[in-house]
Parts: sequence; structure tokens; C-alpha cells
Amino acid sequence: MVSRIKKNKFIKSIIDNKLFVFGVVLMLGICLFHTWTSQKLANFYPINGTYQNFNPVRRFLAGQIPFKDFSDYLGMGHLYLGTITTLLFGGSYQSSLYAFAFLTFLGLAVFTFMIANAVLRKKDTAIFLTNFLLIIFLIEPLFYQNAVVASEDVLTAIQYSLGPGNSARMMRGSILLIAVLLIYVGYNFYSKRFANKQFKFKEYVPYLLVGLVAGISFAWSNDYGIGCWLCLIIMNTFVAFARERKFSFALKVLLLSIVSSLLGLLITVEIFTLGNINGWASFTFGTGGYQSWYFNNNSYRSYYPFDVDFTFTILLQAGLAVVYLKKLYDERGSIEACKRYGILAFFNMACFCVVNEYKLLSNGRLYEVALTVLFLNVLFEVGRILSSVFNTKQLRRNLIIGSVVMSLAWITASAKDMVREYVVGGEGVNVPELGGKMSERRYDIYKARDFLHGDTIFSTYASAQEVMEGTFQPSGIDYIIHALGDNQREKYMDSFHNADFKYATTIRDDFTDWTFWIQRANWFFYRDLYKNWHPVYTNSYETYWARNEGDESNEIHSGFKVTVDEADPTSQKIMVDFDDETVNGLADVYIDYQVERKGNFSSHFLFRTELDVVNTGTVYPVGGIYYDMNRLRSASKEYIPIQIVNGHGEVAITARPEHSTILKVNEVKCDTVLNVSSKYIPIERVEEDENRFVIRKYARYENDTAVANHIIYQGKEYTVTDVDDDDDIYITVEEKITKSDSMENFVQIIK
Repeated sequence: MVSRIKKNKFIKSIIDNKLFVFGVVLMLGICLFHTWTSQKLANFYPINGTYQNFNPVRRFLAGQIPFKDFSDYLGMGHLYLGTITTLLFGGSYQSSLYAFAFLTFLGLAVFTFMIANAVLRKKDTAIFLTNFLLIIFLIEPLFYQNAVVASEDVLTAIQYSLGPGNSARMMRGSILLIAVLLIYVGYNFYSKRFANKQFKFKEYVPYLLVGLVAGISFAWSNDYGIGCWLCLIIMNTFVAFARERKFSFALKVLLLSIVSSLLGLLITVEIFTLGNINGWASFTFGTGGYQSWYFNNNSYRSYYPFDVDFTFTILLQAGLAVVYLKKLYDERGSIEACKRYGILAFFNMACFCVVNEYKLLSNGRLYEVALTVLFLNVLFEVGRILSSVFNTKQLRRNLIIGSVVMSLAWITASAKDMVREYVVGGEGVNVPELGGKMSERRYDIYKARDFLHGDTIFSTYASAQEVMEGTFQPSGIDYIIHALGDNQREKYMDSFHNADFKYATTIRDDFTDWTFWIQRANWFFYRDLYKNWHPVYTNSYETYWARNEGDESNEIHSGFKVTVDEADPTSQKIMVDFDDETVNGLADVYIDYQVERKGNFSSHFLFRTELDVVNTGTVYPVGGIYYDMNRLRSASKEYIPIQIVNGHGEVAITARPEHSTILKVNEVKCDTVLNVSSKYIPIERVEEDENRFVIRKYARYENDTAVANHIIYQGKEYTVTDVDDDDDIYITVEEKITKSDSMENFVQIIK
């Protein structure tokens, strides 16, 4: 009987809100069709992006324990919500593309609805306005691009919000939405069950609830999760003061919020890491400690507290938050005021805080969610003001009709394309292991499977090959750029030395300019790889390395000298020179240094310093020193690479910020130059009839092959008669080239 009554109430609620429910169905339809049409291929980019999303989900679905067997750099919210949604779409790699695209676009949709509903206070109007805007975002008519958005940064932010991109930022920002929903559900439960009951400390219960939600939010991610936590505590305290007008009460609420948030955080992490809270803490704070200097960003470095983001748009967002807080205060923090002003104050405050937290601690720009929220907020507030001039009822009716027509037209057009593709057959070839069709790199992964023949690998960027082989990266850290923190790097190298695998894989040197930064920033790994391994096979994006055997060596220990030139108190140049001007390779240089405060006025405001390491010799990347450089922490003893080209290499090491620091170098030395990456060159093809090897045109390969007298290919040595540099590099040899059954496609250069 009870269940029947509840069922009848639910049905009655749907009937009473049929217009709103219809709008929600349309919204979900738009989200789903956008998902299916935008992610119809199981393609991938080998670094960042899709496998940064799928790798942790795949591990979790295989029964691995988060922060024990593996870590998710993007946070536990990303892991759990991504896993659940991937399962709903089918559980494969293709399913994960659907899942993260859907979650991203749904996040944009819910942000739009929540802001519209807060401003307009009419949920029917808000949901149809949301659908109208979603279609506008997707088709991007000229009036929208040129007149409505009126800012390139805002337009870019909204475009980024249409898909997961490299880092699923809209999904990470969705914790703001989830926090509001949790508070709404919790407060409704409290109102129905406890509002009319009297008990001790009753007045603190709603604030306790918000504190718990803040703690849950912290665990979501290390950007919007932390910002959400901070701003919920601030909002909780502010609302308490607005209601009671007593500092003592607000102070009690502040302390309660902090304690309850810590409790919520501990419980959440303990549950969702299955008891591995220490692993979560080690990864989270280790990552935070490295993130301030590790990632390459040459444009937005922050060293002083006043390096905050005070651009017009971000200041406008802060101003909106202040205005809403004033309104909330004037209305004494009532429930209705919280719905109208509190939600918007929280959204804008959190976005402002996260943008500046990210800029100060990670030296980057995190505008996507913030500028999208700002645009929607301003748009709806302006729309509310303008609507008061017109016949609101007629305007609302026309809006709903127009929104329905646009939504159905877009869904119908998308459905037609999907049906046509299903009947006629679309782009790409099916790859069952990935759960979908591929139009690129399919040949690469199948050829690599033939090469591996069931052998295991240790990848710096685990991606499709691991899925094809049904294996996992042994260290539990799928991307080397996520091995952040001293403990994480130690575990990573322990796994590299001790795990059971035959080949190591790296991103191919000439695949992207980013490989230069990847190598420099992760020299802790590459120096070991270059000493003890050599490349044997490559596809278009990945190189496979085998262990050296016997007396095979990649090291040069003599014939060079190291000199240090102190350019000024903040910078020194380190040079490595060979007597033999034909040597190419990477010098493994040890430096012991400190970046110290200068003692001038500005140095007293420093909260962070770092060391720049920039290649000032020959730079191979097309993108220049943006890629051929990296940064180090403020003081350390470690090894850095110096690129040797034709017998010479040099780097400049500079204390940052220059105005407020000096560089103290205690020791510089070099015992080894590693020549493996110059000694082994990948070939594109063998022209047996003409006795020549064809190598992709690439600046480094030109220097490496120019001095070749002999080459070894598949175990046989050939005498070089000519090296021709044209559209490609052609190496002609004296003997007839014979190919064995081996798939190895590197040649070894012998001078």
C-alpha cells in the first residue's frame, strides 16, 4: 500500500510537471545525440586525452584498487563517475569515449539550467532556455560568435566545454553542481524529518550538512574539489552570520564546518579508496608538491602572492560574487535568498578561487568552467532585465515553442545521420578489442601486436596497445607525467627495474615536439633507459626498447670536457665539448644547486622559486625552446640532459624569478654521454632493389646519419656508399640488403 501511494505521488508529480519533464527529456536527448555523433570513432591521440580518462576506469573495472594498485591523476570523482557511466555505455574503450563526452556536455547543460533557474526562478523557462542555448553552442551561428559572446576567451571556454578535451575539466568542475544537489537533497530530508522536532544543537545541523558536503567535495579532484571545499566553508560561515548577525555564532559555524569537512573527507576517501587513505594522501600531496614547478608553461608563471589573475573577466566574476553575497546578506540568508543568490555566489566565488589557485600553484590557466559560468550568469541576468520590458507571458510561450522546434530539428538531423551511417556504413574499420571503429592508427596497433607476439611492455604512455594485449602498465602509473612526488618516482623506477616485462615503450622522438620536454622533465627515467636499453621497433607514434645484452654499451666516458660560465648572479651556462666534432648524444650532467632569495624588497614576498633549464645550443624542436626546456625545484641534487650536436652542447640554468633570487651552484660534473638515440635510427622502409634505407626527414636524423660509414640492420653489417638528403634521407649501401623474419626496423649507425 505504501509503495503504491509513493508510486502514485511520483506519477502525479510527473503529470503536474509535464512541461518541465518534457524539457528534461529533450535536454538528455541533445546530450546523447551530441555524444554519439561526436565520438563515433575509437581513435586516440597517444599522449593525454582519451586514455587519460580510460586507463583508470579500465583498471577499476578489472578489480584493481584505487591508490593502491593505481592512481587517477584527475581525481576520484573522475574515476567513479567515469567508471559508472562507461559501464552504462558498454564498458569498452569506445564506451569510455561516449561516457566522458556525455558527462562533459551534461555538466554544461546542468550548469546552464541551474544558473537560469536561479536567476529566473521558473524551472520550465529555465529548462527550455537551456535546450535553446545547447543548440546554439553546438551550431555556433555567426550572431552568437560575433555579437553574443564578444570575447575570444569566453568563446574558447564554451567550445572546450562541448567535449572532454585533454583533462576533462568541465567534468572536474561539475563538483560544484553535485555539491549544490547534495545540499538540496540533504536539506529537504532534514526539513521533512527533523524541522519540527526539538533537540539540542538543532540550529547547527544544516551547517553540519554543508561541512560534510565540503569534505566530500575535497576528494573529488585537486582543483575544483579543493576550491569547492574552501568556498562551501566560506559560504556556510557567511550565511550563518547573515542570519544571526553574531560573530560568535559565525565563528562556531566556521569551526564546525572545518571539523565536519575533515570528517567528511576522511570517510569519503576511506570508502572510495577501499581503505587506502595513505596512498591517496601520498599521491595527492606528492603531486601538489611537484605541480608548482614540473609542468611546462612559459607564459603564466607565478612567484608572488600578487600574481593573481586580475583580468577583466575574472574580476567581473569576483564582482558578481560580491554582489550576490551582499544580496544574500540583505535578505538575512533566507532559503529563498540562498536559491536566488547563494548558488550564484558560490559558483562565481569557487570559479574565481580555482582559477587563481591554479595560476598561483600550477602556473596555468583554468578558464573553461569559470568563463562558461560567467557568460551564462551575465546572459541570464541581462535577459531577466530585458524580459521585464516585454510581455513576459507571450515571450515565455514563444521561447518554449522555439526551443522545442530547434531541439527536435537538431535531434532529427543527428538521428538521420546516425541511421544513414548504420545502414550504409560509416568511416573506419571495426576493432573489437576497443569496442568501435578506427580510422587512424589501426595499422600501428595491429603491427605492434605482431611484433610483441604476446610479450609484455612497460609504457611511458599506456594507451591502445595495452588494451589490445590485455595487459596493464606494471607501475600502476599509466602516464609518466603523473609520476609526481619523490615516493611516486621511486615506485615508478622500482617497477621499471623489477617488474616482469620484455619491452619498454616511449613516444617516438619525431612524433611531436612534446617528446623533448617529456624527456627533459622525466630525465630520472630516460637516463636509465638510455644507459641500459636500445630501440628495436617503432610504429608511427611509439618506440619499443629492448635490454642491452653482453658488452653492448650506450655510454661514452671520455673525450669531452665540462665548463661552467657564470653569466650573472642568477644564471650560469653549462657546456659540454668533445674533441671529436661528429659526436651526437645526450650528456648526463649532475648539478647540485640552490635558488636563494636575493634579500631585496621584492624577495620578501616570494612564495615560490624554481630553476629554469634551457637548451641554448642546437634546438631540434620546430617549436623551439618552448619544448626544449624544463624546470626544477628550488634546490636539489640531480641529473639533467644536455643535447650534444656535432660535438657541442650547452644549457643555461637560471634562477626564477630573476629579480628576487640568486643562483648558488655547488657542483657540476659529467661522467657519461649517452648516444643511444643518435646511434639507433628508425627506418621508414627498405628499397632492396636499390640497396638503400629510407629514413624520415628529421633534423636530428640528418646529423646522426651524416657521418655513417657502416650500419647494422637485423644483425648484418653494411658498408655505406652514399647518404642523400632529399625529401627523405636515403642511405645507400654496398651490399645487397637482406631482410630476415624479424620485425625490427632500426638501423645502428657506425662511424
